[in-house]
Amino acid sequence: MGQGKQRVSYVIPPPQDPDSIPRLSLPPPGTPRLGSVGPLLIPLSTNEPITNEHLHSHSTQRPRHRLGVASLALDTSAQLVGRSSPEGILYTGGRDGLVISWDLGVPTRRRAQRGSMGRWELMTGWADDVVDDDDGQGGDVGYPRRR
Repeated sequence: MGQGKQRVSYVIPPPQDPDSIPRLSLPPPGTPRLGSVGPLLIPLSTNEPITNEHLHSHSTQRPRHRLGVASLALDTSAQLVGRSSPEGILYTGGRDGLVISWDLGVPTRRRAQRGSMGRWELMTGWADDVVDDDDGQGGDVGYPRRR
């Protein structure tokens, strides 16, 4: 009897020396591509200032995705303890299997309800557009008018 399918999980460890990761920059807009379909990446020169250095100093303290992010979800209704209003939580789901929440710290407020139609009907367009006549005299397509 053959062995069934097995699932393999793995973790990509962070680099031991953050300086060993090559730093790249993007070319200026309008740079000719010369038929290249791949990204144009230029090695970052050492004399250019690093603007995101604060991110690398905290990288060992905060979890982060090791592979690309596949989905995003924004929660603007959850109110954290000690906060006067919801400030937004961003959830990211990565190809590495991690779901990470990010506290955005952006004050938000509830949006006023517009109209009597629910949000689902507005998004899908499945609302009942036909208003029922009080006298029942028809007016619907395919039905003759009563006399």
